[in-house]
Amino acid sequence: MLSPRRPGSARLQHSPGGTATDRGTRRADRGAGAVEYSSIIILVAAIFAGIVVVIPPGISNPVDDALCRLLSIFGDAECAKKEERDYAPDYCVRNAESQHGGFSVDIGFVTIGKDYRYAKETLSDGSVIVTFEPKTILGAVGGAGVQIGKKSAAGIEAAVEGRASGSYTPGETHIFKNEKEYKDFEDQLKGDYKDEIAKDLSPGYRFGRWALDKTGVVDDPDPRKPEIESHQVALSANLDAGLGANLGEPASKGRHAKPENKEAQPKWNLNLGVDGSVQTEGSAELAFWRNEPGNTKTATTYEWSGEGSLGANVGPKRYEEALRWKGGTRIMRNQDGSLKNIRYTTVMGKSSTDGTGGEGRRGDNSGGGMNKDVDETATTQSIQLNFETPEEQEAGEALLRDRGLLPPTNALTSLANPEMDDKEGGTLNKKPGPDAPPWEQVMYDKGTAWQYESDVQKDETELGAKAKLGLSVGADVSWGIDRRHTSKAQILGPPGPDGNRNFIDYPPCVYEGKGN
Repeated sequence: MLSPRRPGSARLQHSPGGTATDRGTRRADRGAGAVEYSSIIILVAAIFAGIVVVIPPGISNPVDDALCRLLSIFGDAECAKKEERDYAPDYCVRNAESQHGGFSVDIGFVTIGKDYRYAKETLSDGSVIVTFEPKTILGAVGGAGVQIGKKSAAGIEAAVEGRASGSYTPGETHIFKNEKEYKDFEDQLKGDYKDEIAKDLSPGYRFGRWALDKTGVVDDPDPRKPEIESHQVALSANLDAGLGANLGEPASKGRHAKPENKEAQPKWNLNLGVDGSVQTEGSAELAFWRNEPGNTKTATTYEWSGEGSLGANVGPKRYEEALRWKGGTRIMRNQDGSLKNIRYTTVMGKSSTDGTGGEGRRGDNSGGGMNKDVDETATTQSIQLNFETPEEQEAGEALLRDRGLLPPTNALTSLANPEMDDKEGGTLNKKPGPDAPPWEQVMYDKGTAWQYESDVQKDETELGAKAKLGLSVGADVSWGIDRRHTSKAQILGPPGPDGNRNFIDYPPCVYEGKGN
């Protein structure tokens, strides 16, 4: 007896080739399917073509992307490879700490000095940057002053002093992938740099370390090679002016007068006064970047800065308000000389100082010290043009020929006012027109721009003394620590529906209170 046929089992009992009727039906189905798919593609293409015709040019990018994704479904491999560009910045400082210490000596009108700085920065991508910079300073100082009431208990002083100096700063910068990698080298780095400072300040110590190393008594591990080596030269000029009143015991009662007792000898005067200061500086730096195997890059950076301050002394207290601005241009080239990127940066800062200290005088000699707490709000904005193809590199070279070290005209408005009060970023975010220079299209397509606001706390200590030994001789020692945390950050995002690129919030660069 034949078993009953199960529903749906008829196709299983047919031969692989099927009947002629079945095969004809399937061929007809396939033919209909091909026609239908082709019709869909033609219909979709016609719809998108119509949209592109009527849509404003500024918002064609989102439409192009949508068409790309749709066509990739049907196997357009080239279109499927299209990726969104990453506009995240290379260098957005989330938090940082730096320590510095140094001295200066004035002999007559000549001043010489040294300053050492060790800085650690944590970036938005979690990487850690450590820099050590020993600065050598050579300059000249001169001034003039008027003193009324020198022999009385109350006096008025007015003084103007000018200072010009040059400096040379070699630097070493280490790049670590994260905090853990930095911790593995922290003790070694700090030990190496303390040793370098001791060698710098003491020739005897330098010779002793050399002798111990050559005789094998001390076998120090090889130092970690820095990823970046830099050399900077700078010129600066200061102009200080002050008007003050001294209240206290008379500094002198005449050349032949003698105080009645030692207790009557003047020690610390109460000072009342106001002063102002203006400082300008220009610098050039050459750096070699060895963080990319087989491609040692060269970066040349030019910076200009200016600072103005007004201060007042009320007894032992010191109050000061200051404004500062710094601008710079960095040009980076690959090992073969081709242009890699150009970066423009501006920094604007406002600070308030609350200090405590005093000055003691005896005749023409004086000495004193000051401890200062400085609170600053600083805003940094950077714009970077990246060049990957020969055509883009030629656009960058044309920019340098046309503008020199000045930023592109469409970036000037934003860089001149980096106060983060305009998310539209001036005109640098606009889609370039047909007559725009080629570098504006590179900026629009691949450029990055970022800005961040930092809260800075500085603790500074200064000690100094002056004496007149035929020539005026003075010495100052200073040290301090700076801590900064980013409280607000933005980057220039991708083109929006209107075709423009606007600033958007960038949380990865905002400090959340974890780590240093």
